[in-house]
Amino acid sequence: MATTAYQELLEIVSKNVDVDAAGYIISMFSGNTAKSVAPDFKYEWVDGYTGSVGGGEFCWSVIKVNGKYYRAEWSYFSHCGRDYSYIEHTVTTVKPAQKTVTIFE
Repeated sequence: MATTAYQELLEIVSKNVDVDAAGYIISMFSGNTAKSVAPDFKYEWVDGYTGSVGGGEFCWSVIKVNGKYYRAEWSYFSHCGRDYSYIEHTVTTVKPAQKTVTIFE
């Protein structure tokens, strides 16, 4: 059985962070990780939309770990906050790509 992107990320984080790895991954994607928990573990929050009151329900972000990009998705609802209950099923590896966009003004 092939390793999923989430399992791969979970293994990397588990080896480098001395806290709940699944919870730390959620924090990495949401952009809220306290670097003081694991100051030597290097990763980068690259891009995303993490939700806010009055904002959209669809949230996503991309992080970079060990030179590889990972994307995850979750929901935000103003009445209950962020829902990460299915995030492990959405983690995929992605690559940056430049695209040309034409707009008409």
